[in-house]
Amino acid sequence: MLATSDRVLEAAPQLQVRKVIRRVAPRIRYVGTDLMDLRWVNVCGDALALPFRDGIFDLALHFHVFEHIPDDRTAMREVARVLRPGGLLICQVPQRPGTVTDEEFGLSPEENLARFGQADHVRYYGDDFEDRLVESGFRVATYTAGDVLSDAKLDRINVTAQERLWFATTEGGTYADWLRATRERAAVQAKYDSLTNRKFVRAGLAASRAVKPIKDSIHRATRSSTTP
Repeated sequence: MLATSDRVLEAAPQLQVRKVIRRVAPRIRYVGTDLMDLRWVNVCGDALALPFRDGIFDLALHFHVFEHIPDDRTAMREVARVLRPGGLLICQVPQRPGTVTDEEFGLSPEENLARFGQADHVRYYGDDFEDRLVESGFRVATYTAGDVLSDAKLDRINVTAQERLWFATTEGGTYADWLRATRERAAVQAKYDSLTNRKFVRAGLAASRAVKPIKDSIHRATRSSTTP
């Protein structure tokens, strides 16, 4: 992805991410943005009104950002706006699978900490996080960190293999095609696995293998008896 990208935007930039980008793609035009003028920020900007023109970035990175923003849907639409057609957003958020998003605004830092796990968080996402991305103009695929990182890398950055990553692309272009194909392959594989793992299918395959020699011998005997 980085090798084919010209410009990358990182929200709430992190030094370790920036180092990886510089090492993998030293000529890429990197922009780190945040509301506050922090050390690794190139451009100060509000996530609800990003100070960039439409379609300027190929790739956007949002690692644990949306859970800080009350109006997260507007922030998502802004990311979609500044990505080129087919541009890619990679993001992470805290999520509780099997639930719906729990959010409330205007709580004290202590209440946020107790309810959402961090004093400046305003929500804990549920299974509907992907729906919010789709509503904001993205196609979405979900992976775990273990799907894209080796065990050694997971250990080095102290991330569990089960931590989820969302790959979201705007319509049109290479990334959109890649993501659509990836999801289709995954769906087909999952369907195949589901079918072949069923007990009756496994039993049927075993029975078929068991009777094959008998069927072959009958077939040979039949052919020999009918041959002039």
